[in-house]
Amino acid sequence: MIVSPTSFLATLSFQDLQVLREHVRRTHMRGWKPEYRTDQECDRIIDVIGPRVAERSLKEAVDRKWSDWRRSA
Repeated sequence: MIVSPTSFLATLSFQDLQVLREHVRRTHMRGWKPEYRTDQECDRIIDVIGPRVAERSLKEAVDRKWSDWRRSA
């Protein structure tokens, strides 16, 4: 996959990116082996689904309070 230097990922705050990564792990990577659920794979999926879907996913994650996942760990 060719990644644009103006990737959507570059527009996200670190906290939003962490929330989206966790959302991707819980929804899109549910059946994956743990060793394949890397940040790089999450970033690839987030970049592919694009800003509109990622925004919706971020809202869903915040609504479900997944954003507190890293803070409580």
